[in-house]
Amino acid sequence: MAHKHKRTRIGFDDSNAVIDDHCRLAYAEIHDDENGTTTAGVLLRAVDIFARNGISRIERVISDKAFAQLGAEQRFIKPHCPWTNGKVERVNRTLTTGR
Repeated sequence: MAHKHKRTRIGFDDSNAVIDDHCRLAYAEIHDDENGTTTAGVLLRAVDIFARNGISRIERVISDKAFAQLGAEQRFIKPHCPWTNGKVERVNRTLTTGR
């Protein structure tokens, strides 16, 4: 059966990970979409988890997606350069393979 929308991806999930660069506390969620509302929600929930673990100030957000500022500086990773976001790529690998 052909899909009506060419961008529909069957069997793919989008992982969203947020990592504190100092202590390496990581928060991740898996979703079936990559839209901004979903991604922003992940960031807001991560900020809450970080605050509950003593990380009360977010200085910078480095990402491939735009977020609400949260009073933090926003930086974007370079397109097609996953090593720029290596910590998150490693969390994604752990989530995928279990190692």
